[in-house]
Amino acid sequence: MTIININKTTSFSTSIPSIDKIDFNYLGNKVYSATKTERIYATFVSNVVEASEYFLKWHEITWNENKTNYSDVQMFIKIADTENELDNATWSGPYFNETATLTGQDGRYLQFCVLLRHDFDAPVTFPNVTDINLKYYTSETAARFYSRTFNVGFTPKSVVLTYNADTNDDAIIRFAISGADTADTSYYQYIEPNKIVTLDSLTYLSDNVKVLMEMVGTSESQVIVHEFALMFSGEDAFRVNKLYMQSSSSTSSSSTSESTSSSSSSTSESSESEGNTSSSTSSSSDSSSSSESEGNTSSSSSSSSSIS
Repeated sequence: MTIININKTTSFSTSIPSIDKIDFNYLGNKVYSATKTERIYATFVSNVVEASEYFLKWHEITWNENKTNYSDVQMFIKIADTENELDNATWSGPYFNETATLTGQDGRYLQFCVLLRHDFDAPVTFPNVTDINLKYYTSETAARFYSRTFNVGFTPKSVVLTYNADTNDDAIIRFAISGADTADTSYYQYIEPNKIVTLDSLTYLSDNVKVLMEMVGTSESQVIVHEFALMFSGEDAFRVNKLYMQSSSSTSSSSTSESTSSSSSSTSESSESEGNTSSSTSSSSDSSSSSESEGNTSSSSSSSSSIS
C-alpha cells in the first residue's frame, strides 16, 4: 500500500508497486484567485553531475515531459567550479519547453532540479519528466593545428596574442604556447587572447616557440580563423636588440665616411661619389633594420599565420 501525503498530511492511499510513500508539499505560499485553486507541487533534485577532466563549457540541457493544461514542468540549474561551492550556488531558471541553453555558465559541477505542478481539483493526470540529457564541450573532440617552430632570439617570459576569426557562441577557440617542438599538449601553456600572459606554467623554456590552436564546435556551427599574431617579451630581449642596433649604426657610419671621402675628390670622381651615395642609401636600408630593432626594444617580436 502506498501512502500519499499532501503538505505533511495523509490524504489517501493507493497501490503503487515498490513505492511506500509519496510526499507532495507546497513551495512557498498558496496561490489564490477569484476562485480558490489549490495546487500540488513536487520537486526532484539530482545528484551532483561532474563533467570529465577535459570539460570546456556547458552547452544545453534537454528533457522529455508529459503534462496537461492543468499542470506544468519547470527546470532549474546551478553550476560551480567545485562540489563544495555547489552547495552555496544560486539556482538559475525556471526553464520551460524541454530545453535550456547553458551558454555562459562556467563550472565543471552541475545540479538540476525538476519542479512539477498540478492543479488539485483537476483530473488526476500528474505531470512527469523522462530522459534528461546534458551536453557540454570537451577538448577531446577539438581540432588541433600546430604552427612551425620559430626562433624568437631570446627566451620569452610573457606573450600577447590576438586573432581574427568568424565564430559564434557555440564554438570555442583556444591557443597555447610551447618552448618545445612537440605535439604533446602537456608541454603547452594555454593563454588568454588580448591579454599579457606570463609564461610561468611551461615545463620547457627556450628561444624557440611553437603555437597550438584548438577549435571546438558543433556540426551546425562553422569556425574560421583567418589569422593570429603574437608579441613576446623577455629579460634577454634588450641585449639582443642592442646588438642589432649597434651593428646597424656601425654600417651606417662606415658608409657615410666613404661618401664624404669621395666628395673631396675631383669631378671625374664625382660619379664614384654618386655610387657611394647609393651605398649610403643602402645604409638607409640598414637604418630601416635599426628601426625594426627599436621596435624590438619594447621586448617584442611578432609572427602571423592564417587558416581557412
